[in-house]
Amino acid sequence: MPLEGSVGRPGLASAPAGCDDPAATMVAGPAGPGEGMAVDTRRFAVLEHRWDGVHWDFLVEDGPTLRAWAIDAPIVEGADLPARALAAHRRIYLDYEGEVSGGRGSVRQWDRGECTVVEWGEGSVRLELRGAQLVGWAEFRGAGAEGPRGWRARFGKLS
Repeated sequence: MPLEGSVGRPGLASAPAGCDDPAATMVAGPAGPGEGMAVDTRRFAVLEHRWDGVHWDFLVEDGPTLRAWAIDAPIVEGADLPARALAAHRRIYLDYEGEVSGGRGSVRQWDRGECTVVEWGEGSVRLELRGAQLVGWAEFRGAGAEGPRGWRARFGKLS
């Protein structure tokens, strides 16, 4: 059965101390400086989305939903890639492949895994990735005045 579209992003007022995501896994940090700091681990997925061409949806857990970007060029290491912030998606998309309702094409899993949040802001996100294909880091930077279409994605140390 095709999935419906995205859902709104609820507030995150009940987040654990030092974490913006109440659904994130919290574990003890490394010993030494910063000892006792929590590590914010989340699941991510990359879907190849065929709809009016092809783009790649990068999805990462954000509380009860997924924060999402559409990357408009093939994912390669070290290049600034054009990206668009998307509305929050339902968590089912972490494992979904198939037709998307409303005539919005189809998606297939390109990669998935876990990531550690290094930076998590409205206009800047940096993650350490541990996926089947993406192992390294991902960075998303908003371009401010350009709105949701003005993002850039960059990936490093891909395997």
